[in-house]
Amino acid sequence: MTSRPRSTRSLSPALLPGLGLAVSLGLTAGLISPAHAAAAPTAGATAAVSTESPAGRASGTVWLCKPGRTPDACDGSLRTTDQRTGRVSTPPRAQRPTVDCFYLYPTVSTQPTMNADLTIEPAQTSIAEYQAARFSEICRVIAPMYRQVTLAGLGGVATEQDWAKAYRSARSGWRSYLREYNSGRGFVLIGHSQGSSMLRRIIAEEIDPNPGLRRRLVGAVLPGTTIAVPKHRVVGGDFTHVPACTTAGEPGCVQSWSTYNDLTPPQDAYFGRLDRDEPTPRNWEVMCTEPARIAGAPPRYRGLKPSVPPASPFDIGLEIMFGGQVPTAATPWVEPAATYRGKCIRQAGSHYLNVSSIGDAPVLDPAPDIDWGLHIVDINAALPHLVSGVGRQIRAYNAAHGVPARG
Repeated sequence: MTSRPRSTRSLSPALLPGLGLAVSLGLTAGLISPAHAAAAPTAGATAAVSTESPAGRASGTVWLCKPGRTPDACDGSLRTTDQRTGRVSTPPRAQRPTVDCFYLYPTVSTQPTMNADLTIEPAQTSIAEYQAARFSEICRVIAPMYRQVTLAGLGGVATEQDWAKAYRSARSGWRSYLREYNSGRGFVLIGHSQGSSMLRRIIAEEIDPNPGLRRRLVGAVLPGTTIAVPKHRVVGGDFTHVPACTTAGEPGCVQSWSTYNDLTPPQDAYFGRLDRDEPTPRNWEVMCTEPARIAGAPPRYRGLKPSVPPASPFDIGLEIMFGGQVPTAATPWVEPAATYRGKCIRQAGSHYLNVSSIGDAPVLDPAPDIDWGLHIVDINAALPHLVSGVGRQIRAYNAAHGVPARG
């Protein structure tokens, strides 16, 4: 079946102590879209000049990341400090990757209209560095700009037409990628929040019913959104053929989860449960996969993040979450020392990735409150496992399709 409709949830802007209205809206409204979350942008971000060619603009697609683009938000330094050992290393970037990673970013636009234009701003560059750049170790990262619903349009303000415009733009970027860059290559889909919701629909409408594209789907990483599956099953619900991932090295499947800590998500939590305002079969639940399991690793999470704060209220959210002690280092990237245990659990109608502290690891505070959980770090808390797990999927895909291994 195709993806079911999502209802629009109205939000009331709650002020956070010590923060201005713009930041408050960024954290309490900017992280949610109609039944989908979205990461929040910076207030008053200065627009960056795009280097996209006239031909690219004429085709309707502006590329944030792609081969040969300068600058490329997904092609920065990967030099990393391990805070546990003090060791500094630079992981090699894939030189001749056989697979593409197609990335759609979460809500980061502060433009005053309901839909953003295609101008590349610091917020898009920053979030691409945060969430997508590390995948350049294993694949060729390609990311289009799209006319997403902006921060101003969230909280039930944007109309169905505005959301349809955002999806058409995201789909146009996807189709441009297939025409201009894919050439029959395998691909991985990567998103977060609004980006994940757009890719969920692209899978349901463009990939799931198309056997040729399904065969080229290496995997999908779609945290922070609502994907419905029948309880205790891996296929059905939003997708007819594409399953949830269950084992390491399994190609052609989807990873999706929403992160909370040991506090049980309340009944009106924004993530990890199906919207009660929608007619939903009783035997359906939200998909939850464990990144460590798909990587073939123990359920331990240390995370990986850029040292420079993101150009958005993400920065404020991280300060709240880490109690002002956000891990950082002199290198562009830092792997924190604190370790957490992560496991998908079903509790009080929710299905979510529960993260609990190990040893003296600090308890992460929900930001801005328990309804949101640890949404801001959905990707980065699991990033080492995601890169490893997707790498295993790529190797399995290449072996199954007779693609020669490359560096």
